[in-house]
Amino acid sequence: MLPDGRHFLYLALKLSGNSRDPANRIWVASLDGGAAKPLLSANFNAQYADGYLLFVRGGDQGGSLLAQRFDAARLETSGEPVTVAEHVALYGDYLGLGRFSVSTNGTLLYDDRQLSTRLEWYDRTGKKMGALGEGAPALRASPRLSPDGTRIAFDAYDPGTQTTQVWIGDVSRGVETRLTSAPGSNAGPVWSPDSSRVAFQSDRKHQADIFIRRADGTGADEAVTDEEGQKIPNAWSSDGRFVIAFDREPAGERLVGISAFPLEGDRKPLVVVPRRTDNIGDISLSPDRRWLAYDTSEGKRREVYVVSFPDGQNKVQISNAGGQNPKWTKNGREVLYLGYDRRVMAVDMDTTSGLRAGTPAPLFQLPEGSWFWWDASSDGQRILATVPVLRSSSVPLTLVQNWSAAIKR
Repeated sequence: MLPDGRHFLYLALKLSGNSRDPANRIWVASLDGGAAKPLLSANFNAQYADGYLLFVRGGDQGGSLLAQRFDAARLETSGEPVTVAEHVALYGDYLGLGRFSVSTNGTLLYDDRQLSTRLEWYDRTGKKMGALGEGAPALRASPRLSPDGTRIAFDAYDPGTQTTQVWIGDVSRGVETRLTSAPGSNAGPVWSPDSSRVAFQSDRKHQADIFIRRADGTGADEAVTDEEGQKIPNAWSSDGRFVIAFDREPAGERLVGISAFPLEGDRKPLVVVPRRTDNIGDISLSPDRRWLAYDTSEGKRREVYVVSFPDGQNKVQISNAGGQNPKWTKNGREVLYLGYDRRVMAVDMDTTSGLRAGTPAPLFQLPEGSWFWWDASSDGQRILATVPVLRSSSVPLTLVQNWSAAIKR
């Protein structure tokens, strides 16, 4: 609400587009009705204080906090935005709320952490076995081990461009090389079965399309999809024929399902799990391509399920106390997943005649501060986890008093 108690600010977004879509704007409207008025381009919330609109621009893992003059009586902006803070964390990657709050007495509070992470190796008992990412500070996420075990594809946030890009890490040498450079964010890598290519999502045109790039960085990106909505790759079939993806419709209820996108022929996608209101997390396909594991919140909590592939039938729940991020091992006899307490769980799987799942057994708990970004070696004997360099359960906040004084000078 603005100070007059009648007008209010709101954010409107075109969800089928990308974060830079011109339809994403801050508007001002009145409780009395009438036409709303567009104020500025943004894909995160705005707050009003002391003659300024404060808002975040950027919108991947972080953005800059800007202030622009605003006449609350005439409902008009003027001048150019001025940077108040170089980096502010966000509640959502594509849309949501910037982690800042401003009062009417000149006090500004914001979260400006630039969290650095490294990728740490553990054995099945939780013993640390080394790390990737000891060099330059970076927010590394979504690690994926290549099937041949020699490389790691992962996301790294670039605060300079405020985008996320895919990088490749060499396991033996510890060298990290950037793979993607196309406009916007390119993230969520998935390896081809022969370890020669990487599929990823990109917001260069829509909210998320699937692209493929050679792992050595040569050649051009290959578009697998080109349509509105979100197509986020999660798995690549062992015969190389399908990329399996999280599939969200562009409008309406924004229903979510799982589809398999052929890489040859007419490329008509196969519906594995029909779209519905329940969200879907990670997806993993068994090495024999007969069973697909995924997590979803169908009930009161998120659990891991397995269905037959590609028809999506014969559904079996394999977690018993909440779970997410399932991973099949290479022999197809085990599924690993994470419990809500960051504990790595293992479930024996018998697929000789139908599907029979064993009782989940705990292996070890990931360190405090770890996120749900991890992967397992093909034999399931080593775990690769995203771990913060600074491990702390507390998050420092920055408090600025009389924040607008510097701008007015």
